[in-house]
Amino acid sequence: MAGRRAPEPCRIVKLVWTRPAAADRLDIRAYIAQDNPSAALALDALFSAKAGRLLGHPLLGRPGRVLRILHAARQWPPQSRQ
Repeated sequence: MAGRRAPEPCRIVKLVWTRPAAADRLDIRAYIAQDNPSAALALDALFSAKAGRLLGHPLLGRPGRVLRILHAARQWPPQSRQ
């Protein structure tokens, strides 16, 4: 039929957390767990679920990698200590 694109071939998708992103994830979980451990675990599970969606739907994201995960409460860029 005119106007339809051929389906794309199946792609093998691999999800790999970079070391900085994995460290950010652990730091965020530890920070939140100080006040609310169950919320920290729930947020970490949400990170996994959202990133895991890319495995079944690789066209949702761009090729590449997640470099960092920043919690909104963090100061960025970090202020130097005096």
